Amino acid sequence: MIDWDKQVLGPVIGVFGEPAEITPQSGSPYSVSGVFDEAYKAVDGFSGVESITSVCPVFGIQASACPARPQQGDAVTIIRLGITYLIRDIHDDGHGHLKLLMNYASGG
Repeated sequence: MIDWDKQVLGPVIGVFGEPAEITPQSGSPYSVSGVFDEAYKAVDGFSGVESITSVCPVFGIQASACPARPQQGDAVTIIRLGITYLIRDIHDDGHGHLKLLMNYASGG
């Protein structure tokens, strides 16, 4: 069986990851490393219309790096940018990776 967290996610975040801080709506902030993309483009080709495209910032992290699962409304501060985002949706790939789709909150 493949250990996705150790063999895939860990090395990817080790190469492309950058520091951030997640501040839950309740609880203490914690540091995490993840892959940030300021303009992730999602395309929905199954909506019944030709396609719906949305662009938003995302932050990909290992679920195992979080003391508690991030929730909608939690804040994510990308340290390099000094910008804070709020999590609007979480996509779990089933192998230990969480894609946090976010909205701009403040900073920068």
